[in-house]
Amino acid sequence: MWEETDRTTVDYGIAEKAENVAVVPADIGWQDVGSWARLAEIVSKSDNWVSGDLVIEDAHDNYVWSPGKTVALIGVEGLVVVDTPDALLITTKERSEDVKTIVDRLKRDNEDHLL
Repeated sequence: MWEETDRTTVDYGIAEKAENVAVVPADIGWQDVGSWARLAEIVSKSDNWVSGDLVIEDAHDNYVWSPGKTVALIGVEGLVVVDTPDALLITTKERSEDVKTIVDRLKRDNEDHLL
């Protein structure tokens, strides 16, 4: 069903068409998480961030999502590593928004099970 919905913003697609909506003013901050690099900026409180155990040797400014797995980084900088049960993404922070090109390619190649 989700695939059948229009791609639009929440405010236009839902909020403007909803009835019985109430709004409460609040300053809760906003974080636009549009890429893995942006997420790394938000969560990283140290030089390297990892979801599991990390072994580091001369590695800096890396973001690693690999729950339940020990990851070793040696001599690398500015990487985003995302390990899921069915796929592994490795890119630089500068190119992390380009993941959409891989998504488009997987769709074109009928590899939807990897999305």
